[in-house]
Amino acid sequence: MRTISRLVSSSMLVRGVVILLAGSIPVLAQDKAKGSKARSTPSQVRARAKGGGLTSSVPVGKWLGQDGHDHVGPASVVAPSDVQDIHIALGGLPRDGVIVLAKVSALGGGEWFYKGPHGPWAAQILREAGSPHAELFVEPGQVENGRPFQVVLQFEDGRKLEINVPGGKADPNLRAEGAAMTAKWAGQEREDRVGTGPSVGPDGVVDAKITLSRLSRTIEITSVVIAGSGGQQWHTGVNPKGHPSAEVFRRGEDPTTADVFLGFPGDPKGQTLTISVSYNNGKSDQAKVVAGRYDPKQKSARGAAPSLVALPLTSHWFGQDDTNQVGPGDVHVGLKGLPRLGIVAAALNNGSNGLWMVKFQENRPFDAGAYSLPMSLKRAADPSLADLHFPPLRDETGGVMTLRILFEDGRMAVSQFPGGKADPGLRASFWPAKTTVNARPGDDLNDLARRFGTIQLSAGRYVMKAPLVLEKPVHLVGQAGSTLEFVQDAGAPTWTSAIKIHSGHTTLEGFAVRFASPIRWTPGIDGGAAVIGLTDNHDPSPGDFKTDINLRKLDIEGPPATSPWEEAPRLMRLARAVSGSIVGNTLKGGAIDLENGPWRVENNTYLGTQPNTFAFSVISIRHAHDLIVRGNTARPVAGTGKTWRFLVMTGSGHDDLIEENIVANIGPKDGDSAPNQNAPEIVLTEAYSLHFEGKPSAVSPDGRVLVVPRLQGEPARTGAVVAILTGPEAGQWRKILQAMGPTAYLLDSPLPEGEPVISIATGFVGETFRKNTIDARGGSVAANLVLAGNHFGLTVAENHLIGGGDTFRIVAAASESPVHWGWSHAPLLGATIENNVIEDSLRGGTLCVEHSTNVKSQRGRVYGSATLKGNIYRWTEKGSAASRHAVRIGDPGFLDPDELVVTHSKESVEGPSAAVLHVVGARVNGKSVVGKDLPLSRSPGSTAGNPVSKPRR
Repeated sequence: MRTISRLVSSSMLVRGVVILLAGSIPVLAQDKAKGSKARSTPSQVRARAKGGGLTSSVPVGKWLGQDGHDHVGPASVVAPSDVQDIHIALGGLPRDGVIVLAKVSALGGGEWFYKGPHGPWAAQILREAGSPHAELFVEPGQVENGRPFQVVLQFEDGRKLEINVPGGKADPNLRAEGAAMTAKWAGQEREDRVGTGPSVGPDGVVDAKITLSRLSRTIEITSVVIAGSGGQQWHTGVNPKGHPSAEVFRRGEDPTTADVFLGFPGDPKGQTLTISVSYNNGKSDQAKVVAGRYDPKQKSARGAAPSLVALPLTSHWFGQDDTNQVGPGDVHVGLKGLPRLGIVAAALNNGSNGLWMVKFQENRPFDAGAYSLPMSLKRAADPSLADLHFPPLRDETGGVMTLRILFEDGRMAVSQFPGGKADPGLRASFWPAKTTVNARPGDDLNDLARRFGTIQLSAGRYVMKAPLVLEKPVHLVGQAGSTLEFVQDAGAPTWTSAIKIHSGHTTLEGFAVRFASPIRWTPGIDGGAAVIGLTDNHDPSPGDFKTDINLRKLDIEGPPATSPWEEAPRLMRLARAVSGSIVGNTLKGGAIDLENGPWRVENNTYLGTQPNTFAFSVISIRHAHDLIVRGNTARPVAGTGKTWRFLVMTGSGHDDLIEENIVANIGPKDGDSAPNQNAPEIVLTEAYSLHFEGKPSAVSPDGRVLVVPRLQGEPARTGAVVAILTGPEAGQWRKILQAMGPTAYLLDSPLPEGEPVISIATGFVGETFRKNTIDARGGSVAANLVLAGNHFGLTVAENHLIGGGDTFRIVAAASESPVHWGWSHAPLLGATIENNVIEDSLRGGTLCVEHSTNVKSQRGRVYGSATLKGNIYRWTEKGSAASRHAVRIGDPGFLDPDELVVTHSKESVEGPSAAVLHVVGARVNGKSVVGKDLPLSRSPGSTAGNPVSKPRR
């Protein structure tokens, strides 16, 4: 044997090569011990060395391959993975050296570290102190067929040693002894989770179940593929090729065991099934099982829909008459026509997401869903009369209220009555004191705010060296020229906001806010630091109920940056309030952060952020209802930082109106120097979660009560939507009025006969985007309007969308949950896109059901329905415009074009373009269309090459 490898000092590293000739070096005897986690101890190393291990006096290594050991896995921490390690024996090591670091690398890629950095996979070295021998273990990352490995050892005295080891065979999926996955046919029990096609959810037939054991305990399963001996396959996961769907569920008490559910069109008894499990670390398992008997006609158990009777009540809306039984600002409704039976419980809902409940007998089961508010229901001396009190969430004028009552004899009744006028701002328990003070520069505004209800600011500069804390309701009103100037001295405590609001019925109006110095903000503020903020997690108490917060005619500039590039603090952090107004302000800085509603954000002017700062949005709101964003101008001026989006709405929304806003110079621009934040959408909505999809287990005779067999996601509540995916009414939807239990729901109108496949989702209902101008010119990756997932009754009308890469993307997006990302689609049903002017877009608009290799495919279900009507697609320049698509309808990767139902009419084009509606795949005007261009009419007076009107400013 010729050896070039040798020890060197810490000041010099000599690369060496060890050439091992077959049969020239005795090796450590392989450990024959069995078990899923066989390991070598230092004493075993010593014993095997004495028994004829490596005897070379120079450093050498020998590939022993996979011989039953499992010390490490595909992670940077040392822990077994149930896969056999690659075992390399090392010999000829210096007896006086302690190994403090080792790096193992393979030709062509692959790196492992012993006591090394976090990130690369860990190696393990076992060695007896003072021994010239050691055992090295690494997790195989690919199939090994003999490529060379290099081991570099570093000792505590600084010496380094390099050993080159010829490789051998290894299988990254070879399980440790006793750890190989097993499969058992469990047959048909009671569960129904899938059907026989590629679509998700139960189909009314009991599934076959296969139980998998000895799965990798901690590694996530990405897919399971079941292959039948006849060539048929079933897939969990995204399944882009449309194989019949299967579902896998790990058992919570034992994650090494999982149940796989699948359906068969016939009896597969005797067929050999091969089950392949893939993990997210690239590993896989495989096992075989022989199918037992299966009855494809065995129906799953059907639930019984709760029985409801109609209760004809008459009502009188007294409104907020100060008879408050629950709290301040209660609405009072008089009811007439109740039976004499005792009332056990009652629940009330509005036409949005408001829910109220009262129980008189806690031991009697009664459910109306999550997040209910309290209400009062008191009978008069005449038991047919009752007074209903509840705290309002919005003005209910024109709405319908639904009351469900459980009586003592077990009967349940439902009644509806018209809503009336209500002001949720009246719910706060405290009001500003009826005292007024005139303040002058130099006065202590914190002291005045504690003692007076109204503070009138005289003109001048009010230097604030600490936050202004408004502990009580107050009206702080400035005259022209009044400015609060905040400055934070060095060494002063950090701040969570410059102006802190602790109570509802607070109004700030008519003054300017400036900062004379950067601000050091307190770390860990829920919702982030803010110029104007509500009570936060660093305050000792929650403060008063936050409603009726009003910020008007303010001129606010956020503080200067403290670093070369940072997120701007929020201008307004109002997410813990439920209602108010933001009107007529001039704003420069970070986002306005809101939640709930009703909110009015009107006639504000946004000028951008401070230099060297960025804002993710101008306005962001979660779970909005009755939101009005109207008449605002957002146009950052030269020299400001970067603002990525105008409006972001997440979670859900009901009856929100976004209209007459002008947006320009916002969003990504070509040549941006700002770091990319992956935020191309100028207006964005996001709601991607489902509660259920599949066939119901029961529907009441009148179609108003729906029962599902099992939720795949969280329980739905008032305001969620039932989307009809199959049958003659596919593409329509119903609202959930109340949850009558975890899997039973009262609907606002009947489901159609035939028990169609449905999905249940929480998202955006009745949203309107109208008469907005969004100018994204100069941003080839920008998207003016992205409305994604769980939209019902959406209206996009009379907007002027200019420039950008994608003028709009209105999509039934891939679901984010339950089960896994891309399990199904978040429906987009009943959208109307009409009378918009779409100008100079690079790629036009997109209306589709989203597809990719990461989204599950399906057949026979409608996830999108929309109307295109009267839109004008305009180009102002010659050239490549002639080949542009005005709108792309559908998305490549579909299995069924009829998943998207579109009607279009009176669509036209202006300017030097022959743009078309490009149909990738959809049902258009009643016909299935695939891969076809639909011509657009030319607007009156417009011909190719003729000049067109200038864009609106």
